[in-house]
Amino acid sequence: ERSELFYAEKKGLERGLEKGLEKGLEKGLEKGRKEGRQEGLEQGMKKGEQKKAVNTAKNLLSMGALTPAQIAQATGLSMKEIQKLQKKKISVRKDV
Repeated sequence: ERSELFYAEKKGLERGLEKGLEKGLEKGLEKGRKEGRQEGLEQGMKKGEQKKAVNTAKNLLSMGALTPAQIAQATGLSMKEIQKLQKKKISVRKDV
């Protein structure tokens, strides 16, 4: 009787541990998916903001009304990025 009781308790513990691990894994996976979606959304938003800033800078450069420093300040882009855009604009113009 004692060994049967011990065996039943052992099996119950094993099943409980198994179920607990399964639930923990499911919760962990769901949390990982949720965090992954959030991270992807944030990265997409940053890319979109960067693209918008670059397009705005290109438009402002083509207008010629502001200095590169003013464009950098207005768009949040660095002077280096503005200078790259200027060089691209010049090289495109030479090809035209």
